[in-house]
This record gives sequence, structure tokens and C-alpha cells, in this order.
Amino acid sequence: MSSDHKSKDTRQASNTSKDRGTTDSDDDIFEGVTYKRNARYYIAGIGPRSSQNGLTNFLRNRGVTVSHCVFFKQKRPGSRRNAKINVALRDAQTIESPSFWPYGISCRPWLSNRQWEAKIAQDQPEDDGSSENNDHDELDNYNAD
Repeated sequence: MSSDHKSKDTRQASNTSKDRGTTDSDDDIFEGVTYKRNARYYIAGIGPRSSQNGLTNFLRNRGVTVSHCVFFKQKRPGSRRNAKINVALRDAQTIESPSFWPYGISCRPWLSNRQWEAKIAQDQPEDDGSSENNDHDELDNYNAD
């Protein structure tokens, strides 16, 4: 499921045509929609043999509701993997705990491009044209294995 798709809960108002004893009509509908919020995270340090299914099952087996999981292309064959996941907002605190993850795995909130650029600018006050941390460049190497 894409991060653009959100779970929704709909409820119809009580004055539908059925409630009034009339026939159904497609143009006589009034309903509200609420969206369930998700938390997005960047997962780094995943072993090269790991899979999206493996990560998703790891999370689900520990009671975390996962709505999206994608691995990024490896920079080199056999190198570590990185992923983006979306989880239910209620599970955010759980997965932010370092003790939740296997040794070597790190988890941080996903940053938008604007947030990432601001973080880099803050961490590197003098721009020499290079970036020591290029994990965010992996967004360009998006791979839905």
C-alpha cells in the first residue's frame, strides 16, 4: 500500500432515503470520513539477506500494525539494506525504543526532503559541496523488491 493511501472510517448520516422510507438514490448520500494517522520511519542497518516480508513479519509478530514497507536499492551487492515503513501512530513509541530492534538496526522518524535539507544544513554549517551522510539519497534509488 502506498503512503498516499490512508485507511478511512466512514459513517452515513441517519437521514438516508432508507430512513425516510423512500427508494435509494445515489445522489442522496451524506457521509463523513476520518483518516487514521500513520507514523513514518527510516530503518537502517538491515542485513543484506533480509527481505521486506521479513521486516513486516518481525513488526507484526511484535504487535505493530504496518501499513507500508519498502526497501531501498543496495548501493553495492551484499551491503546493508535500508527501508521506509509506515506504522500505526499508536505503535510509534514502541518502535522508537532501541531495545525493540535486533543488534545493528537503527530506527528514526522519516524526514521530508525539506526537513532533511534543514538537518544537513544544521549539522554542516560550512557547505563544502559534499555530504558525509547520504542515506536520504536512497529515496532516488527507491526499489519495491
